[in-house]
Amino acid sequence: MEEEHARAGDELALVMADALAACEDYPSALAHLEASAPEEGALPEDYERKRSAWAARVPGGHAGAVRVPSFS
Repeated sequence: MEEEHARAGDELALVMADALAACEDYPSALAHLEASAPEEGALPEDYERKRSAWAARVPGGHAGAVRVPSFS
């Protein structure tokens, strides 16, 4: 059951990342990706590509001080 909740939280973080990127809030979108999978290569391939594309739109290429609660 705990694993199901963690997986659902990760999926929610990915959905939120997509929604935030659609609003051009790339720092928050990146923060949600980090909440889902903090390690490089841990995301599905399409989200690794999105991470790179979104990071290119953020000065410094990272989420900065945006904090997202852990879903795991």
